[in-house]
Amino acid sequence: MISGSWSGFFQHVNLWKFFLNRGKSFRELKMLYNLVFAKKGTTMDIRKHSHNGSDIAEIISNDTLIQEAGDVNDLIGNLYYQGFEKVILYEKNLPQDFLDLKNGIAGEVLQKFSNYGMKLAIVGNFDKHDKKSTRDFIFESNKTRHINFVNSLDEAVRRLSFYKKNNK
Repeated sequence: MISGSWSGFFQHVNLWKFFLNRGKSFRELKMLYNLVFAKKGTTMDIRKHSHNGSDIAEIISNDTLIQEAGDVNDLIGNLYYQGFEKVILYEKNLPQDFLDLKNGIAGEVLQKFSNYGMKLAIVGNFDKHDKKSTRDFIFESNKTRHINFVNSLDEAVRRLSFYKKNNK
């Protein structure tokens, strides 16, 4: 697994460039990406949604894809080189304690999406969170519309398609 540092991210990006420049197909790149995640025993598929001129990647997996903040670099690198700047993840793909704000995982992970300019929607049942700090965190995130906590795939696509490409 590539490290969570900037150099690790750029090594990952350069690896994708290397394969793209050698005429590798999307299918071959997807297999390679799944091999990277397979080291941790995880696989995923990417479903493309096009809506209002926006291409949005929906990540489909039965596994926890992001176990630590460094895993975000691999995911973002893969999505950028497939032309995506907007992504939909499911709550089940995040650590169970993701929204336990005391451990800092949510802040680290979401900060990476913000720093790399990638819009994110997380689909899940967020009504179950009863801590005021967690509800406030979700509310404030949704106000910016850069990071969105939503209840359905349709709502995620609608919120993310509101932004045109490269429009912050």
